[in-house]
Amino acid sequence: MNFANALAEGDQFYRAGRAIEARVAWTNACAVAVSPTEILTIANRCLSLGFLSEAEMALGRLPADNASAAALSTRAALALERGDVATARQFLEDGGQRQHERLMSNALLLRHYEKPINAAGLLQASRLWASKIHGQLKAQPTIHHAARGARLRIGFVSGDLCAHPVGFLIAPLLRAFQMRADEVDIFVFDNGSHADWMTAQLKTYCPPSHWHTINMLSDAEASVLIASLQLDCLIDCAGHTSRSRLALFAQRLAHIQIAWGGYFSTTGLETIDAVVMDDFHLAAGIEEYFTENIIRVPSRFIYAPLAVCPPVTDMPFFRCGTITFGSFNNVAKINMDVISVWAEILREVDGSRLILKWRSFADANFCEYMKSCFSAFGILPERLTLRPFSIYRDTLAEYRDIDIALDPFPFTGGQTSLDALWMGVPLVTLAGFTPVERQGHAFVNLIGRADWSVTDPRAYVKKAVALACDPNRLREMRFDQRSLIHQSKLSDAGAFVDILMSYMRHHRRKLGSFGDMT
Repeated sequence: MNFANALAEGDQFYRAGRAIEARVAWTNACAVAVSPTEILTIANRCLSLGFLSEAEMALGRLPADNASAAALSTRAALALERGDVATARQFLEDGGQRQHERLMSNALLLRHYEKPINAAGLLQASRLWASKIHGQLKAQPTIHHAARGARLRIGFVSGDLCAHPVGFLIAPLLRAFQMRADEVDIFVFDNGSHADWMTAQLKTYCPPSHWHTINMLSDAEASVLIASLQLDCLIDCAGHTSRSRLALFAQRLAHIQIAWGGYFSTTGLETIDAVVMDDFHLAAGIEEYFTENIIRVPSRFIYAPLAVCPPVTDMPFFRCGTITFGSFNNVAKINMDVISVWAEILREVDGSRLILKWRSFADANFCEYMKSCFSAFGILPERLTLRPFSIYRDTLAEYRDIDIALDPFPFTGGQTSLDALWMGVPLVTLAGFTPVERQGHAFVNLIGRADWSVTDPRAYVKKAVALACDPNRLREMRFDQRSLIHQSKLSDAGAFVDILMSYMRHHRRKLGSFGDMT
């Protein structure tokens, strides 16, 4: 696998994919002993490139009775890449019942893909997971806090410090903290196994000695390391996602523990003091479904586009004479309700087309499946364009082919929606009750396009059709959109950081003198 890994890390994903395919074919053709670890490595690399059929072939070489956490997680990932959320969740929940608490945690994430999202059920399941984690804790390390009046010592824990949505969203925050180096010391605990150009960029925002790789450390070892650094605040950026180290937060490793970033609901942990949200992400009454307090910031996410970014281009409508809708979201978000609504829009707008982009569309069988789903609602396959993975800058450039972006639901887009808006594309979004159902709602409100957010599927169709019927207005808005983002709280990392620091200082003062905390 070394050849394929090296190519992938150099962004030569197409060539890496060919290398993987060759290895899978060899593995299946030869009657040789291949270890389960190697099989899972092959399968996961195939999944990362969108080669679903090859991943399935590789998994077929696993012993039928292999119920390890790694095997169940990979099988769940394959199901998710095919949009089969129910099967993916079943694999994880079955694993959770076998005491694989990490799988139980990841299953909580999959609840956000299913309609309707049950906030009460999420809270109950999150508390159950937390109770299991607390029940396993052994003696906790003693924490020695920094002297009163010293600079704030803040740590971030994430497994996604790379070209991943969390990597993009944390970059402007780390940069803003770096600009306050006389007031703050930043520490990073990297739980990822992949480093790329974004990782290199993020490392410039804190001293080399403050960047700690913990993916090979046990929870006990990582806890001792973090506790030894005398942090005032520890921030979780993963929640119940795949590369989480949330179990670390079940201990009190810093005086203040906060959740932000890659997750959207309660963690269920009483030892996490607060979650960072904005008013647009918070529907009335949602607070009762969090075990954490709420820190309110102007915008939960800060968007910082690439320094070298493709320019906004004219609408494709004025090149081809028809409206093109698009979504670059994870196919797991594109459920049958979404397909039904998007198909209705296509039927209402004569000659319109839909572009979908996700790595799973590298798989020919999955492409045929997706086309059949739309065909069931009267949409001919030639009205769909299905595009696989490309590197980030090329993905941004592909928004030149889209007139109007369609947000999935109930799990709305995050980074993909921000990218679409940055490239001048309007976003039609359906707002629900939980924060993950309100990401698009937050973004369009923050840039002054509140009318693009609706509250029911019928209004969603009407809004998309109305926008499609006014291409001259769309063209005008397309070239204004970047200035709206620049002027909005989506670009104000300073305000976000100031509120966090104020919260931390307030709670540090409440402690009075700092002693050991066990």
